[in-house]
Amino acid sequence: MRSADGTVSGRFLEPRERRGLPLLACIHGGGSNGRYFRLKGRSLAEAAVARGFPVLLVDRPGHAGSPALPGSDPIAASVPLIHRFVDEVREVHGGGGKDGHGKGGVAVIGHSIGGAVALRLAATCGDRPLLGVAVSGIGDVSPPAVKAMELPADTTAFTPPPAFAEAIFHDPDRRLDWKALASLRAATEPWLVAEIAEIVNSWPRQWPAVAAAIGVPVHLRLAEHDRIWETGTAAVARMAAALGRAPHVDAALLRDGGHLYEAYRDGPALIAAQLDFLRSLTRRGVDPAGT
Repeated sequence: MRSADGTVSGRFLEPRERRGLPLLACIHGGGSNGRYFRLKGRSLAEAAVARGFPVLLVDRPGHAGSPALPGSDPIAASVPLIHRFVDEVREVHGGGGKDGHGKGGVAVIGHSIGGAVALRLAATCGDRPLLGVAVSGIGDVSPPAVKAMELPADTTAFTPPPAFAEAIFHDPDRRLDWKALASLRAATEPWLVAEIAEIVNSWPRQWPAVAAAIGVPVHLRLAEHDRIWETGTAAVARMAAALGRAPHVDAALLRDGGHLYEAYRDGPALIAAQLDFLRSLTRRGVDPAGT
C-alpha cells in the first residue's frame, strides 16, 4: 500500500478472524524497513495476526522506495505523514473499537527510531482513536561514544561497516537467534544520515515535551545491553517519570539482550508482552482518544 501523497508505504495483513481489536501499526527503526517485524521465528506481525489484530507494517519515508524527506528533522517531519497514512488505511480496513465516525481504533508498536515516531504520534493524536503505544529500543539520551560518532558528510545515506554494526547491536554474550538475524537481511537498508543525526542530537532535547504531551497508555522497554542509548533501571525509571500525563505506564528493562531485542533468545517474550498490553487496553475499555 502507498499513501495518497506517495510519501509513505506499507503492507496490510488481515487476520483470519476479526476479534474487535484495533488496527495495529508497526513502525520500524533506522537502517531497516517494515520487514523488521517479520523476522523468522520472531515475527511480531504473524503473532499479532494470529491474535486477531489487523496489522499495518509501515515503511517510513526514505525506506522501501519512498523518497527521503528533506531538512534536518526528517523523523519529526514524518509524523503527520504517517498519521495520515494510518488514517487512510483505517478508513478502508478499520479495526475494533469504533469511534463516533464508524472508523476503527488504532494501536502502535515502534522500535528504535520507530519508537520515537510512535511516541510522537501519541503526543499529537488529538481526537484520533489511539488506544496506546508499545515501544522498544528508544531511550532519552545516547552514551558519549554514540554522540561522538562521525557521520559521512558527503552522502545522504550510508551502510556502516560490519564491525561497527556488530559493536553497537550485539550484547557481549551473543544470545542471538541466528535464523532471525539472517532473516533481518531482507529488512536491512542504508542508514539515513539526517535521521541518525536527529535521533542522537535533537531527540534528547525534544523528548521532555513529547513525553509531557502523551495522554495514552505506554508500554516501554529498553534492552540491558543497548549501546545506542543509556540504559539500566535508572534510565527506564527516568523515562517513565517523564510520562506523567499517561494514564498507565508499563516500563521495564529487557534482560540478556541488545538493541535488536526481537532477534535475541527472549525476543518472543517481548513480542507477547507488547501484544498482551495493547490487547488489554481494549478489554479494559480504555478511551481510544486517550481523553
